[in-house]
Amino acid sequence: MSDLIEKVANEQALILDLTNLKGMGTVLYQYFEPLKTIGDLKVMVNGNNERALRQINEIGFKAAQVMTDKAM
Repeated sequence: MSDLIEKVANEQALILDLTNLKGMGTVLYQYFEPLKTIGDLKVMVNGNNERALRQINEIGFKAAQVMTDKAM
């Protein structure tokens, strides 16, 4: 998945919509790790879901990459 996202991100900015994310096991963090280095990738999460916001932060996404659905 990260290879495809990286290829497309080199051509245009992308938003990874995780607004339906309720939470995930930390074992899945490794699959999101490569995505945080893609410059034109934004991650959108539910602004009311503190757990999802915390987990996106724990993975290491920069604040500039994280959007909440409240901002839409």
